[in-house]
Amino acid sequence: MVTLVVVLAIVLPLLVLGAVLFVPVRRIWRQDKVTKPWRGLGTWSPGPPDETALEWIRVAYPSGASRVLGAAHRDTITATAYGWHRGYRIFAHEWQWHEVGAGRPRTIQRTVISIELPISVPWLEIKRDGSTGDPGFARAVLTPPVAQWLLADPRAQYYPVRFAGRRVSIAERGGLHVETLGPPADFLVELLSRTPAI
Repeated sequence: MVTLVVVLAIVLPLLVLGAVLFVPVRRIWRQDKVTKPWRGLGTWSPGPPDETALEWIRVAYPSGASRVLGAAHRDTITATAYGWHRGYRIFAHEWQWHEVGAGRPRTIQRTVISIELPISVPWLEIKRDGSTGDPGFARAVLTPPVAQWLLADPRAQYYPVRFAGRRVSIAERGGLHVETLGPPADFLVELLSRTPAI
């Protein structure tokens, strides 16, 4: 009996201390994950989760938005980071929602990497095999040199690009991981540097 009391006197405070320390350590780890440097892109800085990004993300990704507009799904921005690359300010948002199906609810995450544009543009999606959206804007963006570059660049098959409002963006499956933001950010910058319409 005395041994049980001694063990509880030692173990119980350790469990409480571990629970109290878990939340701040997790927060520090999350911030560190967002601020890791990426070669050629500089250091990403964490920002507060930017709920205002939901408005333009829902416009840019209407198929995703149709799944999340119901109150039961509660889409949210859970993390935000930003950095600079070749003169462009790059934003990354972790977009998360819950899908309720026959089984237990699933949490879906996308990382949306974007660049703010100087002008507002119509909705347009560009894939390697073509485009969907405003035909006039598509002609202005997809000039013969840009179309030729997209066909020759293997990144184009992995990164469908969306123009909507004052943003151009790419959405990737999964949560925000800074070490994976470099290639899509570089692809967006390369596309904008070749696009005379913007």
